Amino acid sequence: METLIRDVRYGVRTLVREPGFTLLAVLALALGIGATTAVFTVVDSVLLRPLSYKDPERLVVALRDPTASGPVSPADYFDYRRDARSFERLSAAQAWGATLAGGERPERIAGLKVSADLFDLLGVPAIVGRTFARGEDEPGYDQVVVLGHGLWQRRFGGNRSIVGRTVPLDGQQYVVVGVMPASFQFAPFWQTRAEMWVPLNLETRLDDREGRRERREHAPRARIRTSEGDRPSNRHRRQPRACSPAAADREPAACRSRRDRGPGARPPGC
Repeated sequence: METLIRDVRYGVRTLVREPGFTLLAVLALALGIGATTAVFTVVDSVLLRPLSYKDPERLVVALRDPTASGPVSPADYFDYRRDARSFERLSAAQAWGATLAGGERPERIAGLKVSADLFDLLGVPAIVGRTFARGEDEPGYDQVVVLGHGLWQRRFGGNRSIVGRTVPLDGQQYVVVGVMPASFQFAPFWQTRAEMWVPLNLETRLDDREGRRERREHAPRARIRTSEGDRPSNRHRRQPRACSPAAADREPAACRSRRDRGPGARPPGC
């Protein structure tokens, strides 16, 4: 014990005599601890924790081609909704953002435009109010917004009476219809900072098969159609997988995880 005390005293005297070295050591420790904490936070939220969705092991991200290299175009999305048999339901999402006015100062808020049935697909209800109703992604009915829990607390003080009130987004008035739970994050690997959601209307782009604006923004979310006996275990995946809808229809089990099919296996299109 005495040896430990002498060593500590010697170390403190050395650090006091060398302020430059002390500052460098503190900065190195701070950077190392900060980087480690950041990496662990990402790994924990994306890989370790189960997603707060209903049946997360059945969720996939439907991409454009068998190599899963890019989002689909609006026209292809409607084709998949009409023809794909391997999916119980498909919904679309597109990166978006708007300036929220009012309060002490305007604030740029990251968000998503989503199909009206996306929250039903994910199986996550609002904790205040509701999510989008059927038809609210059609022109004339789409001036509604669902708020994230953090935005609700930060800008509106957690006031439950915010539901039914209008908020100005990029100069347009949107009616607040609901607030999502604090644990809700969509999706954990894409647009993770989204704090509000508005309806996505793709009806005006039925013939768009290039999807140039959507190559970085537009990607359907799908729930695989399975029977109870074929349902994968919750431990197999912590985040939605990527899959080509066309490949999934060619082989019903195409979107199972690699772990289900053995080490090194890669199903076609996934």
